[in-house]
Amino acid sequence: MLALSLASLPCHAQDQIKVGLDGQAWKELNNSDSSVTRFTKVLLLQGVFEGLSYGMSPLIGGHVIYTNTTFKHLVEALDQFYSDYRNEQVYVVWALQIVSLEIKGTPPNVVEDHLREMRRRSAEDHKKSKN
Repeated sequence: MLALSLASLPCHAQDQIKVGLDGQAWKELNNSDSSVTRFTKVLLLQGVFEGLSYGMSPLIGGHVIYTNTTFKHLVEALDQFYSDYRNEQVYVVWALQIVSLEIKGTPPNVVEDHLREMRRRSAEDHKKSKN
């Protein structure tokens, strides 16, 4: 199962390493076999969380990213988040922050302000990386 899910990851051997997994890459993980897709997304999220944790990121220690939930719930939340085309350039780590605000019950206007800022920063970052 693991080999099959890893084989389904987008493989671009000649591509330069890109830092910052975004919504376009998240959507590329979709597969006709939903169990493989879910497993792949859970593995990816686990890697993100471990990277943040072992890197001692304030996003985890400062409780910015909500961790009192399941990977399944976060996968569903990110799938919903990225179903809006305006969020495709938002990095997964930033999307987790937005989703976390919503899960914690943050007022919608505050969430929307953060989301607009994340979209703006993502667009600027993608523009820089193309130059």
